[in-house]
Amino acid sequence: MTAKDSDPNQGNRPAEEPDGQLLDLAAELGFRLSLAGAEVDRVEESMQRFLRAYGVESGEVFAITNCVMVSLTDKEGRSSTRIRQVPNHGTDLTRLMAYNALSREVAHTAPSLEEVQARMEELAQLPKGYPVPVQLLGSAVGAGAYALFFGGGIRDAVAAGLCGVAVGLCNLILDFLETNQFIRTIVGGAVLTLCALALVNLGVGESLDAVIIGALMLLVPGLIFTNAMRNILTGNLISGPNLVIQALLIATAIALGTGFVLSLAGSF
Repeated sequence: MTAKDSDPNQGNRPAEEPDGQLLDLAAELGFRLSLAGAEVDRVEESMQRFLRAYGVESGEVFAITNCVMVSLTDKEGRSSTRIRQVPNHGTDLTRLMAYNALSREVAHTAPSLEEVQARMEELAQLPKGYPVPVQLLGSAVGAGAYALFFGGGIRDAVAAGLCGVAVGLCNLILDFLETNQFIRTIVGGAVLTLCALALVNLGVGESLDAVIIGALMLLVPGLIFTNAMRNILTGNLISGPNLVIQALLIATAIALGTGFVLSLAGSF
């Protein structure tokens, strides 16, 4: 009996896949860039540069807002693919800049894959987002500034800033509960409108419209819509329309949350 005859499954074993570690790292880089809020073009370009840095010219990459794929074929014709699904995410500029810098460094110096793996593990330890006080301060300053921009006074800016803090707290709680963005926006719009009504009635603010509009700007999907137009203009007709639909759904959620509270206030 030969060695092959002693193992009947040996002939059915798949051949060793080409450059498995390289594929894993390229897919991981694209996944982490997407999770940090990078636009689709940046994700695809970074993965492609990563593969080319290690001499892979036959690699194919594809990314949409919730998925990244990397595939390559070796000289013997064997192919392998990695697919990563990207969950719901926001924008984390700190991580985005860090992974973008790593991709550019790899493109120029092509360090060992073990070194790249170690760097990714280091970057994974970066704190997620900004501290809660900083987030709430940003919400207050942003809402107050928008209230001034839309014709409100100093008192309206203060009231809008307080509404912005309420929206920030609401978002933090709903993020902890892992609520989807549509529900989160409805609740945020309702909470800020209720706060605006209360503050204006208490005399903190003067113009209800300026206070509500200023705080609502925190929920407007400006970045999503901008990325959607960019994707469409660059020929990405999958991610672009998807982002447009997402922006329209968020706008609908804003109208529902705000309109519901205003209609109740009008009834009373």
